[in-house]
Amino acid sequence: MLSFYLLMIDNLVDQLHFEDMYKKYKIEVMQYATTLTKNHHDAEEICQDAWFVIANQFDVLKNKDEEKIKAYLIKTVKYMSFDYLRERERTERYMSDRNIENIDI
Repeated sequence: MLSFYLLMIDNLVDQLHFEDMYKKYKIEVMQYATTLTKNHHDAEEICQDAWFVIANQFDVLKNKDEEKIKAYLIKTVKYMSFDYLRERERTERYMSDRNIENIDI
């Protein structure tokens, strides 16, 4: 996936900066997403989306210090995880309601 994100960034210096950050925070971000979602597969998907957002916004973010970029990344994962969990709960509730209606008494 890293090579995909790097293609989104125009110049080599920025690509190297992004790559360093990706390698430095990849595990921490994944662990955080897994803690929030309680599911490794879902956490992977959320992290991919979050790194996509960071790569897409890198022109703006590259001028920030690394701690601010990390904070933005963590917040992105947090809110994407919350959105995912809300959607999952909504879907489960919908499916549960439909199953109750389909039961013959």
